[in-house]
Amino acid sequence: MNIYEENLNANYHNYTFGPYLATDDLGRALPTSEETGPQRKNRHVGMFYFLWNGVHVGDKRPLDISKIIAAFPKAGYYPDMDIWGAYSVMHHWGEPLFGYYYTEDEWVMRKHIEMLTIADIDFLVFDTTNAVIYERNAKLMMRLLNEYRQAGWNTPKVVFYTNTRSGYTAQLIYDAIYKADYMPDTWFYLDGKPLIIAKEDDCSEDVRNFFTIRASQWPNEPTKLNGWPWMDFERPQRVLKNHRGEEEIINVSVAQHPQIRFGDSALYGEESNRGRSYHNGANDKSEGAYKYGYNFAEQWERALETDPPYVFVTGWNEWIAGRWQGTAERPLNFVDCADIEFSRDIEPMKGGYFDNYYMQLIYYVRKYKGTQPIIRQEEMETASIADCFARFNRSKVVYRDFPKGAMSRNCKGYDTV
Repeated sequence: MNIYEENLNANYHNYTFGPYLATDDLGRALPTSEETGPQRKNRHVGMFYFLWNGVHVGDKRPLDISKIIAAFPKAGYYPDMDIWGAYSVMHHWGEPLFGYYYTEDEWVMRKHIEMLTIADIDFLVFDTTNAVIYERNAKLMMRLLNEYRQAGWNTPKVVFYTNTRSGYTAQLIYDAIYKADYMPDTWFYLDGKPLIIAKEDDCSEDVRNFFTIRASQWPNEPTKLNGWPWMDFERPQRVLKNHRGEEEIINVSVAQHPQIRFGDSALYGEESNRGRSYHNGANDKSEGAYKYGYNFAEQWERALETDPPYVFVTGWNEWIAGRWQGTAERPLNFVDCADIEFSRDIEPMKGGYFDNYYMQLIYYVRKYKGTQPIIRQEEMETASIADCFARFNRSKVVYRDFPKGAMSRNCKGYDTV
């Protein structure tokens, strides 16, 4: 049996991850196993995943900050214009490729699962850091992940990340998901138990006994033992250690906001935040620099250099930020995302960077984890009408589609039906 047959037998549905070849809008091609080496064991990539789109809706309009700024460059100084939503209302930084969707849109969720599975992501980290667990959306995603997994696909598993009211939130998650034994095949394990990110001292005995707990590590906090960072303001990023003294995890993010408010950079020219185009110590102001993922690349190169067993990537699909009270000089306050430059989503968008960051993600995941070899059909078959199906069944190369790949879309979204 040759290496291709071994690979096919071991990955009946999943062997196409390595062989997918593509070139992005900038001419950058995905690497093959000849460039990355074979897949390595004990290398895992997690993706920060957001469940909140469509949950906190105070204005049904898609309030797109990038489009607002493009039409009115000084709009940030006029907070009472009706192009802005009210205080606390969520605003988009840009338009996703699939439109201004609600997370509950099953069609979109399935596309996410397919894309993240192809990218060889090992686990999704659900953002429940604000004491809301988005139970309905979390369960929908877990049900769909399980559906694909039961059909033979190596889909990502799930982890919940808590911070505010951590013990309370972890208890809600435990009761709704884990105690209820909901979709256990989708749980991500560490050290023999399901993993949760939480403040252990705040957690109940049930939670402490059931989970492997890793600490919520905020980017403006001192380094914690067992910390799992969703963002790192230090550059180069830290590699955090576990209680055994082992280097365990590093964060890789698309952009960082050490000044805290990304909106100050997008609307008022604040220079201390690091946008998508940041590299070599500064934000690149050249036209279209955001398309290249310079910041993301520097972060990934640090991860490749240090090579810990876990890389936590931020992030996939945040898309929105609430409008909060600013100052007299900077009246609008958006914290975690603001426009195409000062945001950190990888999910493809309409226009802009399109799928460049998704392709870049696949590129670096392959460089970090290695890649399966391309399976080649080296023997030719000639089939007649009478025996074509029998001959097709002897082929070693079969490309399989994901479940329900042609399902219709029918879900509400921002300003849409």
